[in-house]
Amino acid sequence: MSRVLPFVRTVLPAVAGTAGLTYRRFLPASLPGGVVWASLWVGAGASVAASGILGHPVWLAAVAVAAVLLALVVRVVRRRLSADESEPCRVRSLGRPSLDPGASASGISLRVDHETAA
Repeated sequence: MSRVLPFVRTVLPAVAGTAGLTYRRFLPASLPGGVVWASLWVGAGASVAASGILGHPVWLAAVAVAAVLLALVVRVVRRRLSADESEPCRVRSLGRPSLDPGASASGISLRVDHETAA
């Protein structure tokens, strides 16, 4: 099952080595997974090639449209999630440079008022 999940497929050998799993025990567990994973992708490629869909340029346009729509959906969802998490704030004034020892390193004091959502 770990061969199908991209991140797990990459990290699993390192984790097995760190855990002290010997190669003699790791190989019999990993080999069938590798054969199934390779067979899955070769079978999928053969099925697509046999279907004849690659001979039509329409599939390329459909894939491009699907990719653009997916990118737009991901962008909208990320913006909404980040908007929900962030608290609205407004800068009231930048002030004037000050020689006050309590001022910031740049000498400019910045006051930010956080508005609470009502």
